[in-house]
Amino acid sequence: MTNRHSGCSNSEASSGWPSTSTPGWDLEALRTEFDERFDQIQQQLEALSEGTQETNESVSDETEATKVAETAEKTEEEPEGSLNSIKGLGTTYQQRLSDAGIENVGDLAESSPEEVADAADAPKKRATEWIERAKELREEQEAQA
Repeated sequence: MTNRHSGCSNSEASSGWPSTSTPGWDLEALRTEFDERFDQIQQQLEALSEGTQETNESVSDETEATKVAETAEKTEEEPEGSLNSIKGLGTTYQQRLSDAGIENVGDLAESSPEEVADAADAPKKRATEWIERAKELREEQEAQA
């Protein structure tokens, strides 16, 4: 039988590890070296994991700060009662509503779902949601005043 491991017995070739009786092999030294390398790799993985976690936290903090800044900018730029403050009402729909004479939260809150749906060319369900949000915003603004 031809052995793929030159100088190894059949039992060694089948397991891939030399037997403890093989001359010239110091198994304890090999095991120690293996354990040391394994520990090094494990420490490197832990360090990478910690670095990734810190990076993720840093990116998350930066993202949150950016969102806060953008919200502050929007608030400063938009007049109170602007259609921009209605969640889910994009610029295309805002323009369509504005073209139909619905230019602010108060106008939207006073409109019917059919009127808003027709003006925005949007589903009636979506128009109803916008109107509800407009009414909520108007109530909040009145409570703050």
